[in-house]
Amino acid sequence: MSDGPAASIALIREADVGDDRLRDTYRDIKHGFRVPLVEEPFQAWAAMPRFLELVWRRLRPNILSSAFIDNARSLAEAADRAIAAWPIGDHAAALRGRGVGETDIRRMREIAGLFWSLDHKLIIVVHAVRLALEGEDIGGAGVREIPQPDDERRDEKDFRGTPVTLVDERDAPFRARTILDALKAASNLSFVPSEYRAMAAFPDWIDVWWSECRQELSKPRYVALRDELALGAIERARLLPYRVRFSPDVMAGYKIMESDRRRLIDVTRALCDAFPGLCVNVSVARRGLGQPT
Repeated sequence: MSDGPAASIALIREADVGDDRLRDTYRDIKHGFRVPLVEEPFQAWAAMPRFLELVWRRLRPNILSSAFIDNARSLAEAADRAIAAWPIGDHAAALRGRGVGETDIRRMREIAGLFWSLDHKLIIVVHAVRLALEGEDIGGAGVREIPQPDDERRDEKDFRGTPVTLVDERDAPFRARTILDALKAASNLSFVPSEYRAMAAFPDWIDVWWSECRQELSKPRYVALRDELALGAIERARLLPYRVRFSPDVMAGYKIMESDRRRLIDVTRALCDAFPGLCVNVSVARRGLGQPT
């Protein structure tokens, strides 16, 4: 996480989309990642719709490839191996002690699994976009597999049917709202990431998780894992099978000016700073609830 004031990032929330073309792009993003929501990086890039169109055109074939899926999974598993050595408590048992039922705990596990899978993809994506905006030609290693139809995409879990409620920080119960404020500050962003808003739909869950997770934030092992995930994401971004390139002529073709590019770099850098912590925190939440069955 970087020091200094929180980055002010405009978001185009799904509920606020009025343009049919943007609505179709959002639908395709959810379909591509096999999730029921559009995460904040795409909402931020949608503030400049022409850029979202360009970035999704470049990213889509990558995120559908087995190479990308395998690389994201390897990054997530590296985080899990590191966290396995941490003394994470049994959050599921603590929740049962508060009277939370097994149905809700299963829903929490599903939500934690969704974001665990998604965030380790998105950390690669945001770094790929940042590097390309900064002038680097990213990816282009090619693919060795024959593309498969969407319904035959290997063993990747499909989360599109997973119900996820995102609680607005203003509507959250007081104890959850206090935690969301702390998490927004820790992320150094002007918004509360979807991961935490989903957890806040279960106030006991976010309370139990945060009581433990906040103790890790300043520890060397937490900082080291964050840095390791960032470096791992950059390495994997450069291994994308299809090229991501935002050269001046490409940007001009989409009527994106130099001033727009500088603004996009600032926004994307802020997202890059936030995602390692998101990945670690979601992995802690998943570990605390027990591995999904």
